Amino acid sequence: MDTNDLLKRQLDETAWREITDEFPWTLETLRKYGKKLDWEFVSSNPEILWTPEMLEEFEHWINWTRLSQTDCDTILTVDCLERFADYWDWDKLSENESIPLDYDTIDRFIDKWNWAALIDHSHWRGADLGASHLYSYEFLERYASRIPANALEESQLWFTIKEQRKKELHRQIACGEA
Repeated sequence: MDTNDLLKRQLDETAWREITDEFPWTLETLRKYGKKLDWEFVSSNPEILWTPEMLEEFEHWINWTRLSQTDCDTILTVDCLERFADYWDWDKLSENESIPLDYDTIDRFIDKWNWAALIDHSHWRGADLGASHLYSYEFLERYASRIPANALEESQLWFTIKEQRKKELHRQIACGEA
């Protein structure tokens, strides 16, 4: 192979690697070009609208650790979490703030979550701390046996319930109820 062929090949490989990370791949284009792509980058490509069918077809090519960090709501469903439970990286899913969590979802996969990560979601901490749909004293009581004690005091869960309690005490003091 001469120098020109080598440069052309290297240029082609670099271009394919970069387009892998940017192109809005579909089921059809992945079928057609999948063998040319770097699946580590495909798996973290934010332009892809993933479907359960795509996960099924490419389950052995997908980098599930990368995909577990996606914000693609079409696959962050209970059905997809359950269907591909053995493939997902549950540590990364536990950190993923795009998963619409509720008690039912948490309970369904209760033994798979990384609890230190799950209690540290910053998006549950908002300006209106009372509106936090999950982070509450009820959450702490419900999952106390699962929550690692060494992670609790530095977590968003602790911060949120502490702030909720401060608000409650402030109200009680102001009303002479404390």
